[in-house]
Amino acid sequence: MSLSTVDVEPDQPDAAGLVDTRRKTNWPVVGVVALVVLLVVGSIAASHYQPIEVDGGWAAGHPITTHVDETTQEWLLRNTGPLGVTVVALKSGEYDGPNSRSRIAPLKICPISTPRGDCGQYKTTGLIDGKAFHPFSLTTDTNRGVVLQYDTHCVTTSPGTPSGTVTFPVTYRFLWFTHTIVLTLPANDTFACPQG
Repeated sequence: MSLSTVDVEPDQPDAAGLVDTRRKTNWPVVGVVALVVLLVVGSIAASHYQPIEVDGGWAAGHPITTHVDETTQEWLLRNTGPLGVTVVALKSGEYDGPNSRSRIAPLKICPISTPRGDCGQYKTTGLIDGKAFHPFSLTTDTNRGVVLQYDTHCVTTSPGTPSGTVTFPVTYRFLWFTHTIVLTLPANDTFACPQG
């Protein structure tokens, strides 16, 4: 009695089925890896997102003594980025002028009552008037007025010309990240030394 042997080769459809099954099981892994990479890259981009700029700046002063002026100055915080942020804190900063250095009073914000968001002025002193700070949203391409108040000593330049700097920190939140930037801007002195 003789036995015959026959080589059995796998059918083509079964081999293709194994390949398709392997491909299907890899898609969830690829999807998870892509999601993790996207989250890491997005978090890095969000942690460096800084769209805040400062525009404008006008000042008004009122004499306290012959050589010291109380100065208020308004600046517009502006969001130049494609996404909004929330300003959560405006800290007091410093004025550094040619004859003096002083702490800035707690910053105030302007009400949103005009298209530019300008603050008003006190009728008796002419100083710029703002409201107490509270967190606010700064959406794309919008402005919000911020009022700084500090004391300046008389200067030899003519009033209204930049002399010295003001520096103050701004803390804002984007997604789950909180950032603090320090803005340094030219200060506008509002009066010159008395003659004589």
